[in-house]
Amino acid sequence: MISLAWPIGLNISDRIWTKYFRPTTRRDWQKRFQKHLAAFRLNRAISSQDSMHGVVPDLESYIGIRRDACGVKMLLDLIIYAAGLNIPQYIYEHPVLRRLRQDAADIIGWATDVAAYARRPHSSNLIAVLMNERRYTPQAAAHCAGNLVKDTIDNFVTNEASLPSFGDWDPDVRAYVQGLQDCIAGTLNWLYETDRYFGDAAEDVRSSGWVFLP
Repeated sequence: MISLAWPIGLNISDRIWTKYFRPTTRRDWQKRFQKHLAAFRLNRAISSQDSMHGVVPDLESYIGIRRDACGVKMLLDLIIYAAGLNIPQYIYEHPVLRRLRQDAADIIGWATDVAAYARRPHSSNLIAVLMNERRYTPQAAAHCAGNLVKDTIDNFVTNEASLPSFGDWDPDVRAYVQGLQDCIAGTLNWLYETDRYFGDAAEDVRSSGWVFLP
């Protein structure tokens, strides 16, 4: 049975919600954020249980779980809040913007997986999933994961180029897409700059683009 009882985190998020989000955001934004928060809690619990029991999901299932469990969807929601953007629901749901959000979530989630596995291997990780499903060595799986990240960055650039005009809404939409780019760039830079993952080897990893696993 999966438990979603995280009392400390819930109390903090409830206070933030009441003080900052509810008075200053639109109802459609609030519904999206609450939906993404619920999905985060559920899929984080699923990932924790899988890791606890050594369960390695198939690649397709893992990708869906990871998009929610890494919390990136909530991060991307905060772009609209932090920048004070006004994007109507019908524009937010445009297929190109959906693809851009999905690309951003995958890039951030998978890049973090590669860094996290280099620090502490565990089953709830893209590298472990690739090792299990494709019978890769850890190093081959890391290379494959890195290529998936690079390919998805290319997809993001292609999708951005296909973004149509939304008339008077263009400034806010462009600011939102810039926010997606900033979240991606900020996360990738942080993975190298924090001591949490690569330690003293961070600059070597950044310059070479290679993550070496034992």
